[in-house]
Amino acid sequence: MSTYPEPYEQPAPPPPQSVSVTLPSRPPRVTYAIMGITIFVYLLQMASQYFLQTDIPVALGAKVNSLIRAGQLWRLITPVLLHGGLLHIGFNMYALLIFGPGLERHFGYWRFLLLYLLTGFSGNVLSFLLSSGYSIGASTSIFGFT
Repeated sequence: MSTYPEPYEQPAPPPPQSVSVTLPSRPPRVTYAIMGITIFVYLLQMASQYFLQTDIPVALGAKVNSLIRAGQLWRLITPVLLHGGLLHIGFNMYALLIFGPGLERHFGYWRFLLLYLLTGFSGNVLSFLLSSGYSIGASTSIFGFT
């Protein structure tokens, strides 16, 4: 028999509890709709170039400062649907596919659509104020929310 008391042992701390937080898994409908409309407009651009030898959607919707000053204010939003080539639309739609679903889940359908349109409009207004060249592309919307 031992006359010394046994050393006090502390019980092991309980393992940390993990908490799982997930966002609602809703399909990114607005992201897919924007992509679908943009790709459809690009196909219209290609068809008009093939059949009419001119890009009618760009002629009607590109940001052209003199036409905006003449009252064609839709040209401050329509450039987000127009693209200059396959790589141009490819990179913009890839960026939208990467960032859009998460932002749409975070903000909700309508607020994400509003964010997309407001950043596109704001980017085109800034381009109108700072650049005299014409412009097209969804980059104003994409860079606005990334």
